[in-house]
Amino acid sequence: MGLNLTYSPIMIGLWYRGIPIRQFDKTFQNDALVGLMALQFDTFMVQYSYDITGISSAIRHGRGA
Repeated sequence: MGLNLTYSPIMIGLWYRGIPIRQFDKTFQNDALVGLMALQFDTFMVQYSYDITGISSAIRHGRGA
C-alpha cells in the first residue's frame, strides 16, 4: 500500500509493506516502510528505493512493550 507523487520528471513515493490486521505471537506483522525517488525520461525511468525494515519491533518498543 502506498502513494507516488509525480511532478514530471521527478517522482517520490512512500509505501508500506506488511499485514497490519494480522497478528502473530501478539504482534502485528508490520514489515517495512519503503521510500522511493525516481526520474522519468521519455522511454525509461531511473528509480532508487530504500526499505526501512524492522518497524514491528520499533512500534512495539515505542509502546513500552
